[in-house]
Amino acid sequence: MFDKRVRLYTRIDNDIIWKGAKKLNAAESTLLFDNMLTLTTKLFFQQEDSLLHREYLSHASNLLDIGCGNGAYLEEIKQHYPHLHCIGLEKDGRIFRYAEQRSKPGLEFVHADYREMAAPAAPFDVVIARLIVTHLTDLEQFFAWLGSITHETSTIIIIDLDDAATGPAPPACLPLFESLFRASRKTLLDRYPVPLAKRINDAIVKVSNIRIELKSYRRNVEDLESKTDMHRYMETVTKIMQTGFLSVERKLELDRWLLDDASSYQAGMFALIIQRAQLHLSRGT
Repeated sequence: MFDKRVRLYTRIDNDIIWKGAKKLNAAESTLLFDNMLTLTTKLFFQQEDSLLHREYLSHASNLLDIGCGNGAYLEEIKQHYPHLHCIGLEKDGRIFRYAEQRSKPGLEFVHADYREMAAPAAPFDVVIARLIVTHLTDLEQFFAWLGSITHETSTIIIIDLDDAATGPAPPACLPLFESLFRASRKTLLDRYPVPLAKRINDAIVKVSNIRIELKSYRRNVEDLESKTDMHRYMETVTKIMQTGFLSVERKLELDRWLLDDASSYQAGMFALIIQRAQLHLSRGT
């Protein structure tokens, strides 16, 4: 039986455990996706800001965030770098509605696929593509397009998950969640015969004939505050992938992980930093 700490930090109720009777409609699914994106921003932004953004954003004038989702991450960028003119690009109309609600002077959102985006009035100093490259079918075409919207001293930052460096500790403490999460990633990663970071690098080499800088980092989730955010993230991801259903068994597994002081989670990440001064990509490629 759970002790007082369990009763304090767990939230088992009929709103969370749907008993499998209710299926998500489009609005509910989008709301879960919105919550998930907000949680990833909370979990990762501070570390990525100190590791990546401060060096490249402090002296930039404008920035494009491709696949900005609900705009939470780009809103954080704008708050930390108020001098930047920030544009978020999102093709999904349902999540875009959440992004456009964050609009304010210097922070705007465009509803379009990158291939349909109108030519910018001026090239972008910085372009961020965070957690989107696995969803792209033609990386060479994507990087050639990036050359058409940037200038010779621009910086392009590609951020994604390092699956091999991601998982719980101890490894066997989240078998249900890990099985579900790995299955969802396999669908995306199976299209790449080599590790994702190398596949991206190879695509850039085909366009520019030069290698790029790789930065690897880890987000270690081990204190109660960050574990609580990760717990909410895992609940949300489970419900998204289970069409709204979070079984008692899955809920208890996540709660036990949260309340076990010896358990943690490591998210492995990588960033590829592309300097246009080195790339020699020509506009209009």
